[in-house]
Amino acid sequence: MKIGKTVAIAVVAAIVVTLITGVVNVTPSGLVGAVWYGFPLNWINRLVTYPVAWAVQGVGLVVDLVVWFIVALIVLMLIGMVRKNK
Repeated sequence: MKIGKTVAIAVVAAIVVTLITGVVNVTPSGLVGAVWYGFPLNWINRLVTYPVAWAVQGVGLVVDLVVWFIVALIVLMLIGMVRKNK
């Protein structure tokens, strides 16, 4: 697989995984009044108030995208190496 195609697939995979982790509740036990979403860093905060307030943390979102991009790129490169050796 060409490097450009690999990078493009890794970018799409990073976006998809980051959005999926946006529904993962990572609220620490004992925290009252807010619910955190996102993994490995929380990037969505929902305050338990009326009306419900949502906040997107830009730094956490960008870090999650970078982390998942690196993970996807490593996995795709390993798959490419295994296919090449067959």
